[in-house]
Amino acid sequence: MSIPKSFIGEFYYKRKLSCYNLTVFSLGDRSANCFVWTENKEKRGACEISTCLLHYFRFLPENVNHVVMFSDTCGGQNRNKFMVTAWLYVLQECPNLKVMELKFLTSGHTQMEVDSVHASIEQRQKNLDVFIERDWYNIMWMARLKDPYKIIPMENKSFVDFKKMNKSIFNNPKVNTEGEKVNWLKICSSKLTRDSDVVQYQYRFTDEYKDIPLVRKTTRNRSEKPVHLVATKLYEAELTISTNKKKDLMDLCGKGLIPQEYHQYYQSLKSDDLPEMIPEIEEFISETE
Repeated sequence: MSIPKSFIGEFYYKRKLSCYNLTVFSLGDRSANCFVWTENKEKRGACEISTCLLHYFRFLPENVNHVVMFSDTCGGQNRNKFMVTAWLYVLQECPNLKVMELKFLTSGHTQMEVDSVHASIEQRQKNLDVFIERDWYNIMWMARLKDPYKIIPMENKSFVDFKKMNKSIFNNPKVNTEGEKVNWLKICSSKLTRDSDVVQYQYRFTDEYKDIPLVRKTTRNRSEKPVHLVATKLYEAELTISTNKKKDLMDLCGKGLIPQEYHQYYQSLKSDDLPEMIPEIEEFISETE
């Protein structure tokens, strides 16, 4: 989603700040959770997606012990070893969960319930202007008046580096326990069980499950011991946006197309060469206002 967003023609030709929304739709109670952040806080890779799911699982009812998830087939976000690492951390942090399964929809046939959430948000935004991240929060909250969607703003320091966790604790799962090479991009279903050091997977739903060993074992001690996973921050500070994008946003401010009350928000965004940009931006604003 774009920030700002308006029906002013010049907005179409300018680079805008990206706002991301990861939606989790529960088939059990028809509730929807929207995890929202902007590109200057984090990107949208496997660590970001996994962190949002971790937050969601932490607040599941205690009587839930078996979770089945359905997802698209994006390898950079969902179908990879870093997501599996996140599951192990979730099982460590959520003692009520015993089994976690993730099933991937076939490419080209990935329509599912979360699409209705995105369609509702898009419909509610119609004819409404968006100038800051909070405007999207309000639109998303109003998208379903009965049982509104829950909005969870994600902050920069809340994201977990699951890639670092994977490298420090687990083997690179390229082969299964039978010595066969694993093609992660062909997996249609995977399952992880508490107190297990393997992840089960299928290439087709009719196949028997095969196992991928995960936990690294030394030659001195091959006994299975529980591994304590430690979470580290993905980034310590906010990310920067491109210089050209910052210039476009400040140009919209300078022309008065973005209301003055929001100028400080855009000026505070850090760009690739921030030290050189600030004087130019301040001079530009003072000349045009």
